[in-house]
Amino acid sequence: MQWDIFCTVIDNYGDAGVCWRLARQLALEHQQSVRLLIDHLPTLETLLAQPISSDTSVEGVLITHWDDQVHYTGAQVVIEAFACELPTSYLVSLKQTTPKPLWINLEYLTAEEWVEGCHNLVSRHPQLGLEKVFFFPGFTPKTGGLLREQRLLSQRDQARSSSSLSALFPQVDSGAYDLTLSLFAYPSAPIVALLKSLANAKQSVLCLVPACRIVPQIEQLLGQGILIPFERYQYGALTVQVLPFMSQAVYDQVLWHCDLNFVRGEDSWVRAQWAARPLIWQAYPQSDDAHVDKLAAFMQRYGAHADPQWWEAIERLGWAWNKSQPDQLMDTTWLNYLPQWQQHAQYWCEQLSQHTDLATQLMRRAQAHCMSLS
Repeated sequence: MQWDIFCTVIDNYGDAGVCWRLARQLALEHQQSVRLLIDHLPTLETLLAQPISSDTSVEGVLITHWDDQVHYTGAQVVIEAFACELPTSYLVSLKQTTPKPLWINLEYLTAEEWVEGCHNLVSRHPQLGLEKVFFFPGFTPKTGGLLREQRLLSQRDQARSSSSLSALFPQVDSGAYDLTLSLFAYPSAPIVALLKSLANAKQSVLCLVPACRIVPQIEQLLGQGILIPFERYQYGALTVQVLPFMSQAVYDQVLWHCDLNFVRGEDSWVRAQWAARPLIWQAYPQSDDAHVDKLAAFMQRYGAHADPQWWEAIERLGWAWNKSQPDQLMDTTWLNYLPQWQQHAQYWCEQLSQHTDLATQLMRRAQAHCMSLS
């Protein structure tokens, strides 16, 4: 089948990251013909760490710049990612096509319970009469699942057994520290409070900061000017190293090798769960505080089978991380529970892996649509 996946880049890399992973998996693992239409090619270039021009084929995916010249070319499945709204001319072409392609709105990931009731619901376009399916990723069998390549977990395990962060980055000596964590966040997170607290920890901590918009806050805290990638900066018990911007593939490996990962948004959040390492998630801040409900739902699911004796400390950290308190010291009780948290992260990953992945579920939905037309 031919697939068109539409993606708009809002203000970060998450939307493009999710769409690229989905497009690549459909092409490589399900042998589908996939066209990824994206309105900002430089974002994808950064994620893939290679130059991309419109109508470039990468790993089996035709990447096209989404502009006014984009036309419908006969796709059997059309995905508008995260309600990005298809061009009117494209929709008119869909209306004139027989049989009608499967039109899917791929929604954002949330752990909220209402998703199960809305997954796979159909809505009719008020003017064109076309039907659109709402497809919700999620954490239960009644949702669309999570993006997970077929060999992802085995690749992770092999990388851990045969490699290390030092092999990935020779300048990083994680073996010299009691704890290594990655720190990827929106600027609204209490970055300064966390680092001040870790500076007073009994353990030696290596904090790896992938290049992102939180770096200026760390520079101000350390007071040593512009932080140079891979240089080590000491701050009490804490050592900070900034990592240069890296491709998705390399970042995945960073998550696999760190003891704890602070992640944000959707793409890195999902990848951190497949890393089977302790994680703290920062939900995308929304003006109507919708992110608070999303965080609460995830924390409830994530900690449902954890021992309350230690989970309370983790939950407290998770909530504190989603509040802006730059000058306050954060509670570091959670440092005492890393072994239990690690076991829980492994359990959580194993439970999630029992569910069918998102790309496979989309394939099944598309095949059912085709069968209904025959």
